[in-house]
Order: sequence, then C-alpha cells, then structure tokens
Amino acid sequence: YILNIKNINVEFINSLIMKIILLDVENCNLITIKKITTLIDYNNFEIYIENIKQKKYKCACQILHQLYIDGYDLSDIYFYFYNYLKNKIENEEKSEDYYYKIIEKLCFYINEIYNGNFDKFVINLFTFEIYEIIHKDLDSSSLLV
Repeated sequence: YILNIKNINVEFINSLIMKIILLDVENCNLITIKKITTLIDYNNFEIYIENIKQKKYKCACQILHQLYIDGYDLSDIYFYFYNYLKNKIENEEKSEDYYYKIIEKLCFYINEIYNGNFDKFVINLFTFEIYEIIHKDLDSSSLLV
C-alpha cells in the first residue's frame, strides 16, 4: 500500500514508522496504516482529473467527498491537490494548459476557506468550476439537473 503512493518519500516512511512505534501498535495492518497516514495519495487526484475529463462529474465529486469523510479538511485536500498539480507541471515535458487555470481557481478556493467557506458542499462548486475549465466549450448547465 505505502509503496504504491506516488508522492511518498523517505521522510514520510520514517515518520510513519515513528508513529507506529510511538502509538505502540502491535498489529500493524492496512486499516491501521490508512488511519495513521496523513498523506493524500496523488492517485486520488489522477482519478479525479480523469473523471472530469471523461465527463463523470459526480464520480469526481465523490473522490473529494471520500477524502473529506476520511478525515481530511478542505485545506488539506487543497494543499495536496496544489502539490499534485505543481508536480504535474514540473515533471511532465508538456503539461496541460488547464493545470495553470486550475491552480488559479484553487487559490481562489483556498482564500474562501479564510472567508469561512469550508463546508463540504464547496467540493461540488470547486469540481464544477474545474469541469468548466477542462470542458470550456461544453454546456455545463446539464450537470445541475
């Protein structure tokens, strides 16, 4: 499980081992590791973007909702999504233009947290705006039905 996380590094593995030792976990299984892992796997964001590209708005929303249900705050989700996008831009030879527009929109939503808009419903609005960025020529009003 841990080695399949794309954005893992040595410090994270060391931190995870230290948490296991400090919490005195005797039976370290997948459920326990998922509970003490504070890192959002970039694969979630890959699937999120892929769902939006395939016009699966509700599936994309569900990915971020599940992260929220799993205990991640909106600011955590935004932080890791920003790092995912930054990583995509830095490491791809030719990154998609819409990554920059998504980062701009993401910054707007990060600011909205400071304005008190951190309800789970904001995930739907955020995903809707990303959907419009990726499918700029598509009439997105049908999503609201």
